[in-house]
Formats: sequence, structure tokens, C-alpha cells
Amino acid sequence: MELSAGPSDLFQNLFRAQEMLESSGIDFFTIQEVMELGTPPSRQVWLSGSFDQQSVLSRLSAKGYQPSLEEFPGVEVWGLEGRIDGGMTLNLKMRDPAFPFGGNLGQSWPVVLEGNLLFSSPDEALIRAAVEGAEPSLASLSLVRDTASSASFVSFDETGTLIQLYMLTPDAAGLKDVSPPDAQMEGPLPAFQLFSLSHLFTADAQLVLIGLTYSDPDSADAAVNIVSQRYAEARIMRSGELLRERLAGMGGRAGEPFTVKPEGGSNAVILPFVFPKAAGDAPLAFRFFTNLLLSRDLGWLGSGQ
Repeated sequence: MELSAGPSDLFQNLFRAQEMLESSGIDFFTIQEVMELGTPPSRQVWLSGSFDQQSVLSRLSAKGYQPSLEEFPGVEVWGLEGRIDGGMTLNLKMRDPAFPFGGNLGQSWPVVLEGNLLFSSPDEALIRAAVEGAEPSLASLSLVRDTASSASFVSFDETGTLIQLYMLTPDAAGLKDVSPPDAQMEGPLPAFQLFSLSHLFTADAQLVLIGLTYSDPDSADAAVNIVSQRYAEARIMRSGELLRERLAGMGGRAGEPFTVKPEGGSNAVILPFVFPKAAGDAPLAFRFFTNLLLSRDLGWLGSGQ
């Protein structure tokens, strides 16, 4: 399972907001919340905001979308020519990077609209599950709720303003094993259920938090000390540089890891990284960590021996 703060290609539209409006009817600056789940080809994109629904439907219609040939009570479901089974079809001649529903590959994903919520996926099964309520939502899983709620704690009793969040299983994050440069680390890290990487702000700083969610408190307590020791020795695979030295060069530092016990009964270990709250380069710290994650360079958090 993968859960991130939002589709990365959507944020590229910040620089072509007018094109996005003309292509999809969505005003980029009316988007209040975004979320992406899954991995290609079964991605899900959720948008929440003060959309002009008629503008969205008008633009979809101009692209050949029509209301679904099937009836789905309570929601608007639109697909190319009224079908919801063609979202994975590629047509590079129709490529439109400003269209957030598959436009990068010339795809036309079905779109579901309900109030201020908009959902799209190329996967017909996911569209049906969403509109028919055939599957449990991620929010119904206490482990997911606990991981999400703990991702905004900057200390055991203080929270910040959450901006971005990635949530993954250890397997999806590539954290089932310790990566080769980190393989000499002493002490196995107890296996965790979910990994999170969050970006948040306080009044005077920005933070990147690494979170490991456990089902039992003993494993979480053991992990606190091990995570601290491993971070002190962690190296960047590509350069061999100590991670703490690279972060120091960025003006950052690691805080002391701590545990949080959310309402659902899980136990989260949080390792905070504190950076200056500089408006010009605020995203860089989080981007650095997401690059480490995507390049499988967080092996010092692996739970393998």
C-alpha cells in the first residue's frame, strides 16, 4: 500500500494554472486538499476544494466525456464516451500535461464528482469500489488513522501544521532490509507496520518527520534507541557521506526520537529533523528526504538483520 500527500505531477501545474483551468475546468488555487493512493497503473487521485462543478463538467464534455452509461446514485460519474472502462488506454497524440486525469500519457481517466470532492482513477474496479462503497476506506483502518495523526507531532505533546505526507508499507518503501552501506549496524530494528514521511511547520521552523508505526509498545520503545544509533551512522549510498553531515550543511539537525500513542492503540516512533523556516527554500528539505525514499536510500531504517 502507498499513500502520499498528492500526485507529484499535479503540482507541476502550479506554473501552468491557466492551462489547467482551460483543460479541466479546475482552478488550481481552489484546491484545498490532495491525496494520491496506489502505484501505476492503479493510481487514485482525490481532490477537495471549492471547484466550479459546471466548469469542470463543461471542460470534460469538450474532451469527449459524457455522463456514465450506468447509473450511480448520488454522484456524478463521467467517462470518455460515457464509459468507465477505458482509463488505461494510451493515446500519446492526445497528450495534455495540463489535464490532471491521465493527460501526461494521453489517457482519459473516469472522473467522479460529489460536492467539493473529486476522484479519478484509470482503474475501473477502483471507480466502482469508490462509488458503490464496495471496499473499506483506508480511513476505517486504525493503523492508517494512527499513522496519519502521529505524523504532525513535533514532540510527544506538541503538533505542527502538516503540509505533506507519504505513508507506505515497509515493502513499498524498500525498508525490509538494511542497505549495503548500512549493513554493519548493530542491533536489529523491530519490524514496523507502516512508514511515514511528513513535512510540517511550526511558528519558527520547518520539520521533516520520519515515523514508524508499531502495534505494540515494547517494539516501539526498543526502536527509539536503535533508530537514534542508526541515524548517527547512516550514510548516503551514492556518495558515502554521513547523512547527519549532509543535513548539517543544509542547516538541519536531528532531534531526539520520541514515541506517540494515538487513539487507535498503535505506537508511533517519530524521528524529527529540524530546518530553518526559510520561505525561499522551504520545500528543499522535504524534497531531499523524498529523493532518498524514492532512490531506496533509507536502508538504515530497514528491519532486516
